[in-house]
Amino acid sequence: MATLLIGYDVESRDPEITGVFLKKAKEIHQAFKTPCTMFLVGKTLKKNVKNCQDLAKDELFNFEQHTYSHILLKTIVVEQTTK
Repeated sequence: MATLLIGYDVESRDPEITGVFLKKAKEIHQAFKTPCTMFLVGKTLKKNVKNCQDLAKDELFNFEQHTYSHILLKTIVVEQTTK
């Protein structure tokens, strides 16, 4: 039997898109009884508290937070090379 680790990096700035993703992820993971970890930035969590609280009640879902917001490294590189 293989072990599969599934993790999602959830960072959409649009709470509607994140909400749809979280609901679909719940459906899929419950259907297959497969656990996963959701990595969220604080800004995303703040905009999706209700959806995350619902998922947090399910033992298949683990939540981790890795920063409050992200600065896109690609943007920093592009800005510095164009100056």
